[in-house]
Amino acid sequence: MNTTEAPGIEEQYVSACHTSNMRVEADRRGAGDVIIAAGMNPVRLGGALLRLHTRCDTLGLEKVQIAVSIQANYMGIKSPDSISSAVVGWWLSKVCKKCHGRKFDVIPNTPSLSTKHCKACYGTGEERIPFGDDGRALASWLDDCKAAAVHSIKRRLRPTT
Repeated sequence: MNTTEAPGIEEQYVSACHTSNMRVEADRRGAGDVIIAAGMNPVRLGGALLRLHTRCDTLGLEKVQIAVSIQANYMGIKSPDSISSAVVGWWLSKVCKKCHGRKFDVIPNTPSLSTKHCKACYGTGEERIPFGDDGRALASWLDDCKAAAVHSIKRRLRPTT
């Protein structure tokens, strides 16, 4: 029995961003439908975050950092520009640089993993969020924005029958 899952909205979006076939057909959903639904998304920051995960461009990154800095200021976070910049950088690349997301240390001189958790990430596979609670609050807000965008796209792609 094959238990493979259908691709989620984020995976469909990434695939749609890299396809050359944007044909829209009445009887099936394609990449064009996903891009259209993403364009109708009212959560602009969430859409920008999805785009940054598919391709990092300087202008998009700058717009996201400005929006996050404004939110940090609104939340009363001191030094909003530097904290927001660090949090956006972490959010885009959370993987622990020591264990490369594997969560365990490598046994020296072998390609095998040990049973010891990585000391840098404590076995999570992710870097620590910068700036403690302030960074965590901003990262949570970024997650919420992206989740709202994904939900909006999913809702628009739902069959109307």
